[in-house]
Amino acid sequence: TERLRTEHMQSLLNGELLAIRLSQFIDAPTSQKLGKQIIDKGFDRYVNAPSIGRIGMAFYEAENQPERMASYFEGVFDNIDELRRRCAPYLSPIDVLRCTLDEVWPAGATLETLYGKKMYVGLSRVVQPDVHFLAHHDILAKDAPGNYQAISLQGQLAANVYLKMPEQGGELQIWQTELSPEEFDQMRGDSYGIQPDLLGAPEVQIRPVNVLQTYWPEFATLALIHFLAVIAPGPDFAVTIRQSVRLGRQAGIATAIGIGAGISVHVIYTLMGVGALLHSTPWLMSVAEVLGGAYLLYIGWGFLRQAHTPMEVSLAESGNGKPAAVSVRQSLTLGFMTNATNPKATLFFLAVFTTVVSASTPLTTQMLYGVWMCLVNAGWFVIVSLIFTNPGVRQRFLRMGTWFERITGILLLGFSVRLLVHAGQRILL
Repeated sequence: TERLRTEHMQSLLNGELLAIRLSQFIDAPTSQKLGKQIIDKGFDRYVNAPSIGRIGMAFYEAENQPERMASYFEGVFDNIDELRRRCAPYLSPIDVLRCTLDEVWPAGATLETLYGKKMYVGLSRVVQPDVHFLAHHDILAKDAPGNYQAISLQGQLAANVYLKMPEQGGELQIWQTELSPEEFDQMRGDSYGIQPDLLGAPEVQIRPVNVLQTYWPEFATLALIHFLAVIAPGPDFAVTIRQSVRLGRQAGIATAIGIGAGISVHVIYTLMGVGALLHSTPWLMSVAEVLGGAYLLYIGWGFLRQAHTPMEVSLAESGNGKPAAVSVRQSLTLGFMTNATNPKATLFFLAVFTTVVSASTPLTTQMLYGVWMCLVNAGWFVIVSLIFTNPGVRQRFLRMGTWFERITGILLLGFSVRLLVHAGQRILL
C-alpha cells in the first residue's frame, strides 16, 4: 500500500496479516541521500552481533546487565538527536514513522517508558555485503523480565525503514512459526539468532525495490506516449524542415536544439502547477492560444514573404562556405519560440503529468522525466534535419524553389488559424 491506515494496523495485530509494506514511505531519491549521510559519519557494531553495524543501541543488547542497562538509558536522547543531526536537513525517517503511527492509531504513538525511563527508538542497522542476518525475534518481556510494562503488552510489532538496498539480497524474511523464548534459546545456542535453514522456507519474503524498478513502468509509458507525440507532424516539424533545406545542416540542427530547449518551458510550468491553472482558467488558456497562434502567424507570413527570394541567395553563407553565425542563432531562437509558445504542448504535458505520472513520484524524478523529453525532442528533430540536409534530398526541395517556402508558410498559417479559431470559440462559450 502507499498509505498506512488504521485497518492495516488492526489486521496486523489480529494476526490476519504478517506484514504491511509501504511503498515509497520515504521517496527513493531522499532515501539514497539519507543512507549516505547516515553511514558517512561512521557507526558502531552490535555487542552480541559484531558483524552487523548499528547507530544507537538496541535494548536487547543490554541482556539485563546493570551496566549495559544504564548505558542504554543514558544514551536514549543522545542517540535520537544523533540520527536527526545525520538526517538534516531532511526529517529523520523514524520521526516520520512516529507521526504516521500517531495519526492512524486511535491511542496514538508515544515512546515506551520502562523502569521510569524513556526507551530508545530509531536504531539504524548497517548490513554490509556478504553479511547474513540470522532469524530472530524481539520479545520485550524476555529482555525485561518481571517488568509489568513489558509483560502487559498485548502485541509487539517491528518496523523497518529501508534507505539503501544492494543489487542482490537484503530481503526481509518472516516465518509464521511461533517459538517460545525457551525454544528460541535452544535453537540459537550461543548466537543471537537461528540459522534460517533450520526454519525452512519463510512464509513471507519482502525486498524493497530500487529506484529504477520503482519508476521504470511509469517512465516507459511516458516515454512511449511522448515519442509518438513528437514524431507527429506539427509546427516543430515544419520549421525544422524549412530551416534545414533553406539554410543548411547547422541551421537545422540549431533549430532542433532550440525545440528541445523549448520543451523545458512546458516541463517547468507544469511541475510548478501553472499548467493546471491554465487548464482550469479558460480565459488564460485562450490568451495562451492567441499568443501561440499569433507567433505561428508571424513566422508563417514571414516564410511567405521570403518565398520570392531565390534559395541560393538565402543560404546566408559566410566567406568560408559555412552558414553565417546569425542564421544559426536565429534558427535556435526560432526552434525555441515555436515550441515554447505552442499551447497544444501545454495540454499534452498537463495530461501526461496528471494521468501517467503518479502524484507520489518525487519532484526530482519528474524533473528527470522532463530532461529526457527535452533530449528526445532535440534528438528526433536532429535526425529530421540530417535527413533533409542530405545532398540529394535537399537538392530536390531546393529545385521546388518558392513553392517549398510557400507550402511551409501555408502549413504554419493553417496551424495558426486552428489555434486562433479554437481560442475564439473558447471565448464565445
